[in-house]
Amino acid sequence: SADGGAIYASGSIFLCNGTTPSAGNSARLGGAFYSESTVFLNVHDVGANTANQGGCVYAETSVTFNSADAVGCVAQGDGGAALSDRVILQGNGVSLFKDNRAGGAGGVARAVVVVVKGAGLVSSPGQSGGALSAIDAIHISNASMLSNTARTDGGAASVSNLIVITDAMFANNVVTAAGGTGGAVSLSGSAFITG
Repeated sequence: SADGGAIYASGSIFLCNGTTPSAGNSARLGGAFYSESTVFLNVHDVGANTANQGGCVYAETSVTFNSADAVGCVAQGDGGAALSDRVILQGNGVSLFKDNRAGGAGGVARAVVVVVKGAGLVSSPGQSGGALSAIDAIHISNASMLSNTARTDGGAASVSNLIVITDAMFANNVVTAAGGTGGAVSLSGSAFITG
């Protein structure tokens, strides 16, 4: 199938204040949205979209969820809800990322850099990084990472270089494979944790 199940853009996509979530779409890349640039979802929820990569959203540069939810997004490969170079989950204390899943890395998000602020990431499975998977860095602040599952490493998060965690709660995240690593976080580099 084509890229961007609902919208394909050679430029940026900005969606604001949707009264119903963008759902029920399917594509090769970006179940709902594909951008050759950026996707910004401002109080616009997504859910129940499927794709080979980026279950709900795929963008070549960045994806931002601002006070927006992603529930039930599915990727056969990486990025259950979102796949991009940079993924920002700016929850502002109201966003929920739940029941998203990836057959590959990052049940919620896969990127070079992932930033999570004031959001809940719940019950999302992935092969590596149940909720989050990053090639370079993950920054998590004022967030809850609950009941996420990875098969091989990082029940909640898997990252290659750096993770910075400030005032975040991790609970009931697991790795299921024998010899798997990091029930909550699997990391090949440095960790900085406060609060």
